[in-house]
Amino acid sequence: FRKAGIFNDFRLDKRGRKREMKQRGMKILSLLLSLMLVLGLLPGMSLTANADDITGTQITADTTNLSAGTYYLSGDVALNSEMSITSGNVVINLNGHTLSLKSGAISWQSVIYVNGGNLTINGNGGKISGGTGGHNQRGGGFHIDSGDVTVNNVDITGNNGAWGGGVFINSGSGTFSMNNSHIRNNTSINDGNGWNDGGGVYLDGGTFTINGG
Repeated sequence: FRKAGIFNDFRLDKRGRKREMKQRGMKILSLLLSLMLVLGLLPGMSLTANADDITGTQITADTTNLSAGTYYLSGDVALNSEMSITSGNVVINLNGHTLSLKSGAISWQSVIYVNGGNLTINGNGGKISGGTGGHNQRGGGFHIDSGDVTVNNVDITGNNGAWGGGVFINSGSGTFSMNNSHIRNNTSINDGNGWNDGGGVYLDGGTFTINGG
């Protein structure tokens, strides 16, 4: 057998099988380690990407007048009528959802009307949409007579109005600041008297500031 090389072939075959088993074991170990790493990261990733800020009061279709406090969306909300802020510090967390004016609601309403106070909207990519012109056909998304409005990571889109499809700021002390946000795909429509100006923004006074976006 020795001369025929049978023992040598047997030893080589045995070594080859051991090597193959070792390689398989290393692959399995590598896969297990990778899986453990991914599972270890998932909880943190999930909290970072998906955690909603549900502090305060939940906004529903019937939410209209907001007093001082914090409010949130847990899903898309189509308002039955425009939302108004007239005093106090108000914070709205959209949590990536859309706040809109319900289709077929009263004509010439803004999604949000501000006449005093301080409003901050944290969007996380959420939208303000569906406004139809606001007070005196001004400001489909926002109509600001006075007060301070700040929007962070918000998309103001799909609104219309004769003066300022997206945002209208009246003469006076109104301010509007947007950070990493967008005003796009809004429309200025005819008010019936030949007036239609400012598809995105109509500034009749006050202050308008854009930081990124």
